[in-house]
Amino acid sequence: MKREIQESPESIVRDGRILNGIFRKPIRNMNFGDVKWPGGFIEKSLRSLKLKEWLGFTIEHPDWHLIAFMQDAKCLASSNLFAYDRRNNTLITYERNGLPGAVRMAANLLDDRSEHVARGYIMEFYSHIDAGEHTIRIEIEGTCRKPGVSAEIVLTEDLSSVQPFVASFPLRGNNNMFTHKAPMPASGWFKIGGEKFEYDPSRDIAIMDEHKSYFPYITVWQWATFAGYDAAGRLIGVNIGVHETIEDQEKHNENCLWIGNKMELLGAAAFEFDPKRRMEPWKIRELNGRAELTFYPQGDKVKNVSLGIMDMKYFQPCGFFRGYIIDDNGERIEINDMYGVAEMMDSRW
Repeated sequence: MKREIQESPESIVRDGRILNGIFRKPIRNMNFGDVKWPGGFIEKSLRSLKLKEWLGFTIEHPDWHLIAFMQDAKCLASSNLFAYDRRNNTLITYERNGLPGAVRMAANLLDDRSEHVARGYIMEFYSHIDAGEHTIRIEIEGTCRKPGVSAEIVLTEDLSSVQPFVASFPLRGNNNMFTHKAPMPASGWFKIGGEKFEYDPSRDIAIMDEHKSYFPYITVWQWATFAGYDAAGRLIGVNIGVHETIEDQEKHNENCLWIGNKMELLGAAAFEFDPKRRMEPWKIRELNGRAELTFYPQGDKVKNVSLGIMDMKYFQPCGFFRGYIIDDNGERIEINDMYGVAEMMDSRW
């Protein structure tokens, strides 16, 4: 069944119901508080504690792979910077956790900001899609074990140049997933210790991942993404995943290709890898033959949390992808060592 891209509504909730579909551009009014839940006030209050919000950016440079990430899981607020030095295979992690409310999440990305400010730690995301850009500002003091970090990185999200992936899907148990993803040229700089690195928008790409989702108590997914330029200077990117909480993954998924200034939709996918040997190659494919990829992990990011009835097992290696994708016109595009991430989440929250 061919999926269609719809014109975006002004609000994600209309007449008390979350709208589902794949939309042409970001939605200005993310009014989840207007949902009319079947259980009335009690269910609405409980659901407000289950809305998981995050905003993250993977930012690629020939020497460094960065991930800047903020989340409000309602039970916990946190932000992270993962800096993987590709020259010597070293991962440096910066993290702050806080009580609910410690992280400010943007209401929307058209003109708002997300921030986490603590002692010796500042992470700010200024999102201005109305002006075609996001700005990441980071200032983290060094310690005896880790060097200080600072950055000011500007990412261009020009809706007239690259179609973002904006979608809302039903999940099992009367739940819902909203996500907004886009590849973006990166400019600016990143400094760690005494070294400073400049981003070149003709070479360096970031991928944004925004979520505002109501997940079931048990949530499991696998996901991968990467983007870069081919030999002709054309943007090539992939976002692909398997969500076990989606009933019909051919109809509802977040799988797409970015080719030049187009975004093309994919069908369901499959991942083959051993979680106990996650640093061995992963096999990833789209079930209609539109993508065959092998992911070769390098840096290994792991997050395990156990808080009684809440539990999370998560890992996200970074590394490079090889294989091919096929566009809507049947052109086979070879993927040769494009850098990105793959991950697995197994949570009870």
